[in-house]
Amino acid sequence: MVAAAFSIGLGVAGTPSAQRHVEADNHRVQDLRTIGWAMHNLQQRPRKLTEALPASLGELVGKGVTQAQIVDPETGELYEYRVNSGTLYELCAVFSGPQEADQFRQTQFWYHGKGRVCYALDAAAAPAW
Repeated sequence: MVAAAFSIGLGVAGTPSAQRHVEADNHRVQDLRTIGWAMHNLQQRPRKLTEALPASLGELVGKGVTQAQIVDPETGELYEYRVNSGTLYELCAVFSGPQEADQFRQTQFWYHGKGRVCYALDAAAAPAW
């Protein structure tokens, strides 16, 4: 009876390893959202029109973002960040798996599949939450 309940529990919740990957993916999305908000807040401050977006994510540390929020929770590698032009930039992360269909989402913007996913953002606009 106990073994059957344990097996059913693993089938519903997944293995501990799989659950860690799901939690890491959720953490990645939260980090990217936080970075997006920090970029937006930075853009809203009185600045010179000639000031560019930060050259690296490290420049955001202490400006609404912690060091832990600019690195992948599993690999410790920096999230990929690329300035495009003006206030446009991209954030990329490598996800362990696709977002589960039954997860509550307020927006489709942060939906991700498995592997490397990039999000195009504009610092002048508030990011989707």
